[in-house]
Amino acid sequence: MDPDAWPPTEASIDARDAGPEQLPELTRQMLDHGYGEEDVRDILGRNFRRVAREVWR
Repeated sequence: MDPDAWPPTEASIDARDAGPEQLPELTRQMLDHGYGEEDVRDILGRNFRRVAREVWR
């Protein structure tokens, strides 16, 4: 993870150690850091679905 893109703050959670219950908070952090809604959707699900479709044939 790029520390310049995700500088640590007291309120930040480390995405590498995040559990499913923290997805709303991760989503908010990405939006607060300037990620667009489409980018967040891609990060949180579309990429996984694309890879799953390719692998689980």
